[in-house]
Amino acid sequence: PQSIKRALAWPYPNNVTFIVPGGIAEIFLMRPDLEQVFIKSRKGFVRLALQAGVDIVPVYGLGHTQLFSMLDKSSALGGFLMRMSRRLKV
Repeated sequence: PQSIKRALAWPYPNNVTFIVPGGIAEIFLMRPDLEQVFIKSRKGFVRLALQAGVDIVPVYGLGHTQLFSMLDKSSALGGFLMRMSRRLKV
Protein backbone atom coordinates (compact mmCIF):
# COMPACT_ATOMS: atom_id res chain seq x y z
CA PRO A 1 0.00 0.00 0.00
CA GLN A 2 2.81 2.49 0.72
CA SER A 3 4.25 2.20 -2.78
CA ILE A 4 0.77 2.71 -4.28
CA LYS A 5 0.20 5.76 -2.08
CA ARG A 6 3.55 7.23 -3.19
CA ALA A 7 2.75 6.59 -6.85
CA LEU A 8 -0.70 8.20 -6.55
CA ALA A 9 0.80 11.30 -4.90
CA TRP A 10 3.09 12.19 -7.86
CA PRO A 11 2.20 15.54 -9.48
CA TYR A 12 1.08 15.94 -13.08
CA PRO A 13 2.39 14.90 -15.65
CA ASN A 14 4.19 12.12 -13.76
CA ASN A 15 1.06 10.79 -12.11
CA VAL A 16 0.08 7.96 -14.44
CA THR A 17 0.06 4.74 -12.46
CA PHE A 18 -0.83 1.28 -13.71
CA ILE A 19 -2.03 -1.21 -11.13
CA VAL A 20 -2.57 -4.88 -11.89
CA PRO A 21 -5.10 -5.93 -9.23
CA GLY A 22 -4.45 -9.65 -9.69
CA GLY A 23 -0.80 -9.07 -8.83
CA ILE A 24 1.85 -11.75 -8.97
CA ALA A 25 -0.60 -14.35 -7.66
CA GLU A 26 -2.51 -14.04 -10.92
CA ILE A 27 0.52 -15.33 -12.83
CA PHE A 28 0.21 -18.73 -11.20
CA LEU A 29 -3.51 -19.04 -11.91
CA MET A 30 -3.52 -18.10 -15.61
CA ARG A 31 -4.25 -20.56 -18.40
CA PRO A 32 -3.40 -20.00 -22.06
CA ASP A 33 -6.84 -21.23 -23.14
CA LEU A 34 -8.90 -18.99 -20.83
CA GLU A 35 -9.24 -15.24 -20.25
CA GLN A 36 -10.08 -14.50 -16.61
CA VAL A 37 -9.69 -11.73 -14.06
CA PHE A 38 -8.90 -12.21 -10.37
CA ILE A 39 -10.27 -9.07 -8.76
CA LYS A 40 -13.02 -10.13 -6.36
CA SER A 41 -10.81 -9.96 -3.25
CA ARG A 42 -8.52 -7.21 -4.59
CA LYS A 43 -10.43 -3.95 -4.18
CA GLY A 44 -8.14 -1.99 -1.88
CA PHE A 45 -6.69 -0.06 -4.82
CA VAL A 46 -10.12 1.53 -5.39
CA ARG A 47 -10.22 2.82 -1.81
CA LEU A 48 -6.68 4.21 -2.15
CA ALA A 49 -7.56 5.94 -5.43
CA LEU A 50 -10.65 7.51 -3.89
CA GLN A 51 -8.63 8.73 -0.90
CA ALA A 52 -6.01 10.22 -3.24
CA GLY A 53 -8.69 11.84 -5.40
CA VAL A 54 -7.45 10.26 -8.62
CA ASP A 55 -9.36 8.83 -11.55
CA ILE A 56 -9.62 5.10 -12.21
CA VAL A 57 -9.68 4.06 -15.87
CA PRO A 58 -10.46 0.34 -16.21
CA VAL A 59 -8.52 -1.38 -18.98
CA TYR A 60 -8.35 -5.02 -20.02
CA GLY A 61 -5.86 -6.48 -22.48
CA LEU A 62 -7.32 -9.33 -24.51
CA GLY A 63 -4.97 -12.11 -25.52
CA HIS A 64 -2.37 -11.50 -22.83
CA THR A 65 -2.48 -15.15 -21.77
CA GLN A 66 -1.13 -16.12 -25.18
CA LEU A 67 1.79 -13.66 -25.14
CA PHE A 68 3.89 -15.45 -22.55
CA SER A 69 4.75 -19.02 -21.68
CA MET A 70 3.44 -19.70 -18.20
CA LEU A 71 4.82 -22.02 -15.59
CA ASP A 72 2.45 -24.81 -14.71
CA LYS A 73 1.81 -24.58 -10.97
CA SER A 74 1.87 -28.38 -10.83
CA SER A 75 5.49 -28.42 -12.07
CA ALA A 76 8.31 -28.44 -9.52
CA LEU A 77 9.54 -24.95 -10.42
CA GLY A 78 6.05 -23.47 -10.79
CA GLY A 79 4.95 -24.91 -7.46
CA PHE A 80 8.11 -23.66 -5.74
CA LEU A 81 7.69 -20.12 -7.11
CA MET A 82 4.01 -20.05 -6.15
CA ARG A 83 4.79 -21.16 -2.58
CA MET A 84 7.61 -18.60 -2.29
CA SER A 85 5.36 -15.84 -3.62
CA ARG A 86 2.69 -16.66 -1.06
CA ARG A 87 5.20 -16.98 1.75
CA LEU A 88 6.80 -13.63 0.91
CA LYS A 89 3.34 -12.10 0.27
CA VAL A 90 4.34 -10.65 -3.09
